[in-house]
Amino acid sequence: MTNITLSEASRSVSIGKAYDLLREMMIHNIQKTFDWKTFKTVSSNSAMERLGEIKTKTLFIIGEEDSEDLFKIAQLYKEIPNINFVSIPGANHIITLTHPKDVSDHISHFLSLLEW
Repeated sequence: MTNITLSEASRSVSIGKAYDLLREMMIHNIQKTFDWKTFKTVSSNSAMERLGEIKTKTLFIIGEEDSEDLFKIAQLYKEIPNINFVSIPGANHIITLTHPKDVSDHISHFLSLLEW
């Protein structure tokens, strides 16, 4: 299952340290879903229907090379009134492993704009 998931274009990463870390994380997470006897998927549109009620300033970071499905999700999140979108060139779904400095810089900048 892990090998199939890692072979998808949206999660492709050069073989090396980041790949090894991602593989280890995925194996751990998949194993946990089998260990948790109460694990189940809950389908509900109610949360998506209430996105417009979110008052908190929100940052949505996506890689330009992410999967089509996540771009569709990003469109849905435009219902959040105070959302800022950031698209990182050359990044895919494992953006925190492949572009950690870009992610960190965008989060730091976003936080600097907030009133505490």
